[in-house]
Amino acid sequence: MTSTLTERAGRLAADIWTPRERLTGSQWANQYGWIARSSGAAEGGPYSTSRAPYLAEILDVICDEEHPDVVFNKPAQVGFTEALNQSIGYVMAHDPSGMIVIQPNDGMAKAWMKERIDPMLAESRQLRGLVRSEGGRRSSDDTMQRKVFRGGWLVAVGANAPSGLRSRPARRVFGDERSGWTLDARNQGDPWDLAGERTATFWNAKRVQGSTPGERGTCPITEALARSDRRRYHVSCPACGFREPLTWKDPDGTFRLVCDRDPSGTLIPDTAQYLCRGCGVLIPEYEKPKMLRGGAWVAEHPGRRIVGFDLNGLISPWRSWAQIMTLWLDAQRDHEKLKVFVTHVLAEPHFVEREKIEVHTLQARAEPVPALPESVGGVVVTVDVQKDRVETLAVGWGAQLENWSLAWEQHWGDPSQPDTWETVAAYLKAADFAPALTAIGFDTGYLTETVWRQVDTFATRFRVRTFGLKGMGGPGRQLISKPGKAADRRKKLPWTVGVDTAKDAILSHGLRVAVPPGGPGAVHFADTLDPAFYTQLTAESPTRVQLGGRTAVVWRKLDASAANEALDLLVYNLGVAVAMTTHFQTDFGKLATQRTAPRTSPTTAAPAAVAPKRGWLPRRGGWL
Repeated sequence: MTSTLTERAGRLAADIWTPRERLTGSQWANQYGWIARSSGAAEGGPYSTSRAPYLAEILDVICDEEHPDVVFNKPAQVGFTEALNQSIGYVMAHDPSGMIVIQPNDGMAKAWMKERIDPMLAESRQLRGLVRSEGGRRSSDDTMQRKVFRGGWLVAVGANAPSGLRSRPARRVFGDERSGWTLDARNQGDPWDLAGERTATFWNAKRVQGSTPGERGTCPITEALARSDRRRYHVSCPACGFREPLTWKDPDGTFRLVCDRDPSGTLIPDTAQYLCRGCGVLIPEYEKPKMLRGGAWVAEHPGRRIVGFDLNGLISPWRSWAQIMTLWLDAQRDHEKLKVFVTHVLAEPHFVEREKIEVHTLQARAEPVPALPESVGGVVVTVDVQKDRVETLAVGWGAQLENWSLAWEQHWGDPSQPDTWETVAAYLKAADFAPALTAIGFDTGYLTETVWRQVDTFATRFRVRTFGLKGMGGPGRQLISKPGKAADRRKKLPWTVGVDTAKDAILSHGLRVAVPPGGPGAVHFADTLDPAFYTQLTAESPTRVQLGGRTAVVWRKLDASAANEALDLLVYNLGVAVAMTTHFQTDFGKLATQRTAPRTSPTTAAPAAVAPKRGWLPRRGGWL
């Protein structure tokens, strides 16, 4: 017994006094890293950089003390997010410190912690038990956005929440999907600058930002990459040994990914091969793993303080060249798909065409539109309140958010008086689009208490979903955001609409899609709309400005006195339609098919009614 205790004491003393082996980030990840099987990741289990060797140097730089600033310009599906997770594990287990991880918004921060970090901490032998808890239950040290462990802590925040960025000093700051952040966190400045101030007191501070790129000219990750040493992963041609980074296209327009064509001249994606710049040999897909194993990072500007890693989707082991060619061919017919291909596959900033659309150009697009087009599955009405009137815009929505502006009305009267709202309600009841009315959105920025009463009144009166809305200007905001929980249960919070984001979507795609025939996201105008509607719709224009030390595009009035209510109503309408599709699973295309389907013949026997199960309470509009 005594000898056993002596042996245990000896091992404990050895553990305490023996110097810990200092591992690099990739060494730790390959020995102890873990991808949680319950996280939904494609490959759960022990982590390894063997399949994506280019991640080894990235992990080493993220975890070292030599390079304070790291930039990662990435496509989708190259393993950056999982490498970031393993870096978090490295800090917890091997080099404890305070960490702040920033996601585009608070909801994404919570989802990342819940879906990726919590499962990793629960399944990994190296990390299990590091975060303090109380009897296996969550404690104040183990929450949805905060983890405390010996020697350090981890906080996950949204870029839209400045209080989380000012909370406390932190040695490490990680920013994910930076191009999707707001430029001004509640008028307190660039979230990245706010977070960077948290690291100012640490000699070995680390600031890591990674993202797919955004818009050309304003993308923060592209700007940061331009100031870095810009490392690109060079691989060797199996035939001639020529080393180069895999690229989509040369400056002279030569495509490096080459396909055969069928007899009709159509490209065959499954035959995709890479054209070597050195010898002109076509390299087949099966050579890519060997090329990756022999690759190395090469800096274009060696010696610069900021380390920058630049990758595109051609090098991804989780995406084949045939898949990339298929995505590119599909994108040739769809502007939005092409933008996603450029940013998420090629990892290049996309170009947004924002030239002003003239009034006469829009008005010339007006077309004869039935009172309720067959392609419309639901009608959204948005309401704007002014001092002397209430304005409404009715928009019919169809498959893939194709839409028809049906009716724009100005209801004159004092909006603080019930009579004015009675006029609005009577109009909606009698309107030709009333049978398809699906949702009503109210701007709550003026006469807030009065408008909130109408939100409740119209919900009961029309038995449709109603929204209290508030517009938030500035680039980088979500198009529509669900309200959080109010501290006071009696207080109501509005859904927030990223008005600049919505205007970009309307201008860059909807208003530029030629109609007819229209298509996904196309905007149609009924020829019964008042000419003033088009004047208001074009009252604002995108303008480049300096915001928080960065170039940004914001929407400004061309004439400060010009009315723009029609544009605001269309923006809010888009926000409500997106909320209906994303948050309430409304399929406007399917609803249109159901609405226009032939009715059952009267001679057909109706199915017998099925009594509800005991304990279920019927409610107007469906089952509760």
